[in-house]
Amino acid sequence: MYFGLVGSEGSHNYYVAAPDAGNGLAFNIGCLVEQLNQLASGQTRQHPTISFETATMFSGVTQGPGGPRLVLSFSTLAGAIFMTTLQTHVAMDLYTSLHEVLAGQATLPERAQLHPVAGRKLGGRAPTNETVVYFGQEYRADILQALGVLMVRANLLDQSLVHLLSVLAGITLDYAARLFYSTKNFKARTDMIKSLVVVETEEERKENQILKALDKANDAVGRRNDLVHPVWSFEGEKMSIDDFKPNAKRTHTKQHISAEFVLEIATAYQTVGVMIDTLALAEASREKPQ
Repeated sequence: MYFGLVGSEGSHNYYVAAPDAGNGLAFNIGCLVEQLNQLASGQTRQHPTISFETATMFSGVTQGPGGPRLVLSFSTLAGAIFMTTLQTHVAMDLYTSLHEVLAGQATLPERAQLHPVAGRKLGGRAPTNETVVYFGQEYRADILQALGVLMVRANLLDQSLVHLLSVLAGITLDYAARLFYSTKNFKARTDMIKSLVVVETEEERKENQILKALDKANDAVGRRNDLVHPVWSFEGEKMSIDDFKPNAKRTHTKQHISAEFVLEIATAYQTVGVMIDTLALAEASREKPQ
């Protein structure tokens, strides 16, 4: 990131900063401008507060100056991602505060579970039983809408993986996209990214968050393939798939498909996409060895 400052006497000062440093600078300048506006209007100077509603949250550990740090990443309903790192003593303060708050509750909240149609909570509309007709064929509107959402989430997951490949390989997004899209096989794409994750032992491999996220991506794509590759049929409002395997003992496996079923798969795509975006941001902020 390049930026310049022009002095009142006409001097020019140019600086180079990493993206995370540039983001921090922009944030601090925004805070200072807000405080200057407060002083200009006669108000008492206050630090601005940024409020947002969290859709998902992930945590991890990264190596920072002075030792390990806790990484907290928050994804908003609008899709923005806020990330911060906490030193060990600040992380312990957070843990203590959360423990005291939860201990004071009459009943502790249960661990959050993904609802089968959790994706609808992100600004979507509840499906209806209305039907639409295209090319003389009648379809349920909610199933068509769900299939469209799945297509969108699949495309966005590809973009998240390109970003992760760019960060891990230390190359531009353009070069990462050229490598990623050079093969149509999704597993070959994720294997390419996995090859850039350095682990010393099998135990480290099992615990590596990037490798876990890539496995979840493969699982989501496998579920999508099980949906889109069988033979589809529509009878009135109903959609069915027939998984035809001529060499298997059971050659035909038929299944009725609902909008909820399709949105479950779309939700899996959305969840792993947020995980990969968060891990890419954390990896980009990690200090690389010289």
